[in-house]
Amino acid sequence: MDEVELRRHGESDPKNPDNWHNWAVQAWAQGDLEKAKTALRRAVLLHSPYGWDYQALGVILCQRGQWSEAAELFRTARRLLRQGGTLTDNEEQSVLREQMFLLRHHPEDSAEDKRAFYQDYERLFFAPFYANHRPHHNTPEPHRRLKVGYVSSDLRGHSMMYFLLPLLRAHDRQQFELFAYAQLERDDNITEEYRRLFDHWCLTEGLNDEALAAQIRADGIDILVDLSGHLSGSRIGVFAYKPAPVSVSWWISAADTTGISAIDYLLLDRISAPVGSESLFVEQLWPLDGPACTYEPVSTIPEPGPSPCLSNGFVRFCSLTSFLRLNDRVLDVWAAILQRLPTARLVLNSHGFTLDHVCRTILRRFLRRGIGAERLEIGFDSPPWSVLQRTDITLDPFPFSSGTTLMEGLFMGHPVITWANRVPTGRLGAAHVTYAGHPEWVVNTAEEYVDRAVQVASDMEKLARIRAGLRSELRCSPMMDHAALAAKIAVAYRRMWQKWCQNGQTGEKQVQL
Repeated sequence: MDEVELRRHGESDPKNPDNWHNWAVQAWAQGDLEKAKTALRRAVLLHSPYGWDYQALGVILCQRGQWSEAAELFRTARRLLRQGGTLTDNEEQSVLREQMFLLRHHPEDSAEDKRAFYQDYERLFFAPFYANHRPHHNTPEPHRRLKVGYVSSDLRGHSMMYFLLPLLRAHDRQQFELFAYAQLERDDNITEEYRRLFDHWCLTEGLNDEALAAQIRADGIDILVDLSGHLSGSRIGVFAYKPAPVSVSWWISAADTTGISAIDYLLLDRISAPVGSESLFVEQLWPLDGPACTYEPVSTIPEPGPSPCLSNGFVRFCSLTSFLRLNDRVLDVWAAILQRLPTARLVLNSHGFTLDHVCRTILRRFLRRGIGAERLEIGFDSPPWSVLQRTDITLDPFPFSSGTTLMEGLFMGHPVITWANRVPTGRLGAAHVTYAGHPEWVVNTAEEYVDRAVQVASDMEKLARIRAGLRSELRCSPMMDHAALAAKIAVAYRRMWQKWCQNGQTGEKQVQL
């Protein structure tokens, strides 16, 4: 797109940001992000008054790994959208949630930066309700059966099911009466399985936060657990009303602070949140002895099959992670591994690689590091079992590590090289791999990452032995001991409840901003 093309379509003033804004909206709607990016660049250079222009350009730049510029654009978008007054609170929350999701992958943002961003979000949307918190009249009996409510937008076929379903199956029903508060636009066969595991099922679609909080309070919930954080569809705003005496975040998909002071506790493990990291969380940490979640794969997952490197004569590394996590530091390290192993290849396989511009961008970024397209295999397969069967080693990104795809790699016989990086989301992979029984695959520096990957790839006979035995090892590890996890969470819930009973109404958490 250029000024000649703009005039050809009846727009006489290429210095008017409105014209470039209109072009960008049209190109975005048509899915032409290259043209949209060009138009958005011009609109922003001309100081467009539209917050959407800065937001949309930021989204595109995140997809291309240009995180710092995207973060600055997001700040401008927030200011303009707030000044414009054209958004409802729900629409502004949606904008900020999109920024939260993307900026969680920013390789340079620290945990302190994220905590500050979340607290700004809290001050805007949740803090106004804190002054209206009312006492709870739940019976303060320390040993009675407790009503536990789980709030989630993902009680369906979603990656959370590999971690939540085994916990629900193992829950002690004599201790707990389970309530589901399900935010669902659609259900499926997995939803039906969830229904059978709860004693009570409440669909929350159509209820605003205040109404849902009133329903939770009327149900007499003792412990309310959030499972969705700030992800799309989340009902985390309900927690601002403090509808239950005890509130907990067990955010399986990305263990992190919610930034909401009204939530009492965050369930984590000590690897993800080591001693000394408490200041990074607004919730009180409740570290478990062992993993904070366990994994149960789908029953249809095939056997790993024979080690492909023995028949190929070379190693294929693999990553199933989102392309958003493939920042420049990750590509530097992965390219260094390929340079040390001239016959090795790298398979990148995730949904984002269905987009041509994403594939082209990744290829260009590797080429700048001396790795040609012939060394890369890029695509998307769902389910990914055939990809894992034809590859040998999984590489975990950083500073935001993987969760579900990492566990799938382990279960399919892959050693997983992971860096114990940023607290806590950058240490999730380290926790999973350590509790799976292989702390030797956890590294602490970029140099160590390259050396360990090369070392593991250089012994193909050992790779074959690992592949043959890793699934059995995993089944016997804490990462698949669902009964043990359920027992530890039961103890945690009981102790949280007993603290509330002991402290009484005057001991409830005082929210301070």
